[in-house]
Formats: sequence, structure tokens, C-alpha cells
Amino acid sequence: MKFHRKSTALALAMVSTVLLVAGVVSASAQSGTNRTSPKTAKARLTETSSFVYNMHLPPGKFFRVTYGSGLHRIDSSSLVSHSSGTISRAVFAGDDFVLGTAIHTGRFSGDLTQTLIVDSATLHGVAHFPVAGAVTLTNTDTGTRITLQDGERFSIPTG
Repeated sequence: MKFHRKSTALALAMVSTVLLVAGVVSASAQSGTNRTSPKTAKARLTETSSFVYNMHLPPGKFFRVTYGSGLHRIDSSSLVSHSSGTISRAVFAGDDFVLGTAIHTGRFSGDLTQTLIVDSATLHGVAHFPVAGAVTLTNTDTGTRITLQDGERFSIPTG
């Protein structure tokens, strides 16, 4: 009976290893530069581009960005605070994100760094933030920097 349990455990370990390796190979294959975009279902070239949002936001308010054309997917995001203010909520979903500042911690100043997988020469989006806020967006690959306006569409080269 013990031999049977060891054999079963060994077989499960081998199957798990095969599934893990298959998942890694599949993920590696998907990270190439020629993928099918889920938005258009046709092959497009993609590349990685890095952006930094420099934000100065009042407490208890929201900063939201909805990406339009140019974005294939958000690869990663990291947030760094430069002040006593804090972010109380951060939601990253699909082609957009929302950051909420905490009410009782003072004005938030900080950077949101994002690595995006882009599929065009220009990234488009719309940013929403309070009138008392100020936000700039910099493409760290090209050095291009723009000042965002609340509710207005923005365009920035992807590099």
C-alpha cells in the first residue's frame, strides 16, 4: 500500500512539473513581439514602453486614466509617494486605472510608473483628476513630457 501511495505521489509530482513547464513555455511564447491583439483579432507588432505619471493631488479625490488606441495591455505598475499624502485605493483593470487619495493624510505627491505593451507609435487616453490637481506624463524611453488636462484626450509618442 505504501508503494502505491509513493507511486501516486511521484506521478502527481511529475504531472505538476510538466504542467508548470508547459505554462512557462506558453508564457514565454506569448511575450514575443508579434501577438494577436484581443481588440482587433489581427496580428500586430508590440513593444514595451515605460511611462511615469507625476501627480500632485488633493486629499479625498480620484485620479483616473482610460487608455484608448495604442495600448495592447498594462504590463506592470508601481507607485511611489513623495509626500505625507497616501493612496487609499488603487484599481487597475483592463485599459484603465483609478487611484484614490486618502482623506486625512494631506496632499498626495508621487509617481506612478507603468510599463505598457503598446501596439502603435502613439498612446492615446483621457485623464480625469480634480481641478486642484496637477499631473504630467513622461515617456522615459524618449524623454517626451506632457502636462495632462482634466477630461481632455492626450497623445504621447511610445518610442
